[in-house]
Amino acid sequence: MKTESARKSLLIENKSKIQKNHDFKHLLSLDIGNSRIKCRYKGIIQAFIIDKKWEKGLTEFLEVNQGLIDCACICSVNEVTGKRVFGLLKSYGIAYLRCSDLLTKQKFVNFKKVKGMGEDRKVGLIGASYYMKPPIITIDMGTAITINALGREGVCLGGVILPGAYTQMESLAVKTWGLEEIELKVTKKVLGLNTEKAISNGIVYGLEGAVFNIVSRIRKEYKELAGAKVILTGGGTSLLMKKLRESGFEFIYKEDLVLIGIEKLFAERLRNRRKKLIINYD
Repeated sequence: MKTESARKSLLIENKSKIQKNHDFKHLLSLDIGNSRIKCRYKGIIQAFIIDKKWEKGLTEFLEVNQGLIDCACICSVNEVTGKRVFGLLKSYGIAYLRCSDLLTKQKFVNFKKVKGMGEDRKVGLIGASYYMKPPIITIDMGTAITINALGREGVCLGGVILPGAYTQMESLAVKTWGLEEIELKVTKKVLGLNTEKAISNGIVYGLEGAVFNIVSRIRKEYKELAGAKVILTGGGTSLLMKKLRESGFEFIYKEDLVLIGIEKLFAERLRNRRKKLIINYD
C-alpha cells in the first residue's frame, strides 16, 4: 500500500484527470447493495458477497489494480458497508464520485413523479435505457425484488417492492421453531413432500406468480406500458429465470444493469464540464 504522501499525490493527480478528461477507461464502477458488492473495471465484472470476508476480497482486487484506477463511481444503498468501501478507496489513493450527487442533474430519466426512490432503482432504470427505448419494466432480484416502470416519454412511473427469495427464507428460519436450514431449489412440481421442500417451493413458485401477476397488472393499468419490455437483473435471478420462461414470461437478462447506469451517469457529467464534479477524496 502507498505511503500517506504518495496517496495524497495520487488523489490530487486523479482529481485533475477527472476534471480535464472525457476518457474513463480507468473507471471503477461500484454497486453496493444489501447483500453483495458488484464492480466492473475494464469490462470485467466481479461480485463480493457481503460477509466477514468481503473486505479481504475487495482489498486484493484494489491491490492488484493499484495505481491503475483513476476514479470510482459508486451507487450505494448500504450506508454501513459504503463507508467501509470509501475508506478502502481512500487508502489506495482512489478518488470517487457518488451517484446520489450525479442523479440530481441527469437527463436520462425524469423522476419528478416519485419520492424516496432508492438510487439503485433509479440507476437501474438509467442502465435499462441504454439497452432499449422505453417503455421498460425492470425487475431487480436481490435482498428485495424491485419492479420499476419507465414510461414512453422517459418518465419513471413508480414501482413495487417485495421481499426476495432469501429474505423470505431467512425470515421463516428466524420465526419458525425447529426449522432446519433450507436450501432453495427449483423443482418440476409445486407440491413438496417435506417441510423444507414445501417452503422452498412456496417461495420460488410464489415469487414466480407474484412477478408474473404484478407485471401483467402494470401493463393493464397503464396504457403506455401495455407493450413494455422487461429486463431482469440481480443476484437472485438464477432461481426464477427458468420458471418464468416456462410460464411464457418474456424478458431479457442483463447482469450489469446498475453498473451500466453508473457509467452512463459518469460519462454524462464528464461531457458537460461546466458543472462542477463532486469528487470525494478526504
